[in-house]
Amino acid sequence: MKSTDLLDLGLMGYAALSSGTVGNAIKIMFRYQELTSDRYSEKVVMEDDYLCIRPIPRLQHLARLRSIAEDCLGGNWRAFELLLGPEADLRGAYAHFAFSEPQYSNAYHDVFKPCLVKFDAERTELRIPQRWLALPVASANAVMLGVTSAVCERMLGPGRNIRMDTPRAVRRLLLSRPGKRMLRLEEAADELLMSTAQLRKRLYRAQTSYKNIVLETRMGLARHYLEFTPLSVQEIAYLLDYAQPGPFSRAFKKYYGFPPRNARLPEHSYPDSH
Repeated sequence: MKSTDLLDLGLMGYAALSSGTVGNAIKIMFRYQELTSDRYSEKVVMEDDYLCIRPIPRLQHLARLRSIAEDCLGGNWRAFELLLGPEADLRGAYAHFAFSEPQYSNAYHDVFKPCLVKFDAERTELRIPQRWLALPVASANAVMLGVTSAVCERMLGPGRNIRMDTPRAVRRLLLSRPGKRMLRLEEAADELLMSTAQLRKRLYRAQTSYKNIVLETRMGLARHYLEFTPLSVQEIAYLLDYAQPGPFSRAFKKYYGFPPRNARLPEHSYPDSH
């Protein structure tokens, strides 16, 4: 079994960790869940004062029910642990699995502790007390929320249930790597489990290229950093993997038609000043 660290989700993870309340963070996570897994979707319902999260495997992955159950419930439980922080009382939640107890069941109890684990249940689901949703996120940061949630929406689109085409998959890959250098085409193809030629051809059919998507991603991030954070042009250039601020400024001006300094909002407009 493995659990998902929200920070592994890059900008999406940062948005969740910065969203004020656990309920808001969970909404962000569910909104972008389909961008992080093509094996299953998640059904979320309120039932008897519990938030119930249930994995719905896609047809081609029905044979991997146990693996999907482990990843979905384990990842969501880890998310709640991170959102609530190490000092939170995590008793009162349940992890139900609609299959027999496996030989390595001790691993389940270790991962979900102190969540109560039950096998041979009616359905596979993670049951979280509804009252947890109103609790504050342990690392709430309004500035990061405003930047990251806006970037995710602008880059990836405003809703769920959107088919993961190749350009979208590339953007998701780039957005999931904050603070790291931009991937080369060959590295991106490897991450997406296809050959370099396949990736290049699919992007060509979508009337774009890897170079264009990298530029769009960089410039979209740059615009948001300039508008919603007090980061300097030099800091933004380094964040976006430019060796010097000069090439970044020239690329920005060519892309938008004006220099980075003209994209700045008045200082009082930064989200953290309200």
